[in-house]
Amino acid sequence: MAKTRKPLGWGSISLFVFVCSTFVSFWSFNRQLLGEHIVDYLHLDISYIVITIVLLGLSIILGWKFPKHLFSKSGLISSSIFLNLLLVLFVIDIILSIFNMVL
Repeated sequence: MAKTRKPLGWGSISLFVFVCSTFVSFWSFNRQLLGEHIVDYLHLDISYIVITIVLLGLSIILGWKFPKHLFSKSGLISSSIFLNLLLVLFVIDIILSIFNMVL
């Protein structure tokens, strides 16, 4: 019963992309988040959350397309949890803003 090792490949990048997306969202220096630095450097008129969502989507796709590679499952699960958390917080924010407009 020899254990086979999972190979490194494109699916292995899934966990790395997830870590990069968390850096974009949470790592700050000079009192500004890394995502805001990236958006300012590229002169884009979008929120840094869009970059986070794109990176999380890429991580999910890589983990889903290459499930036999090392770290692909952990990248897929972590990205799915984080993306669902962002979605839930977005819906809660919309509901709270609607209630604030009514009151």
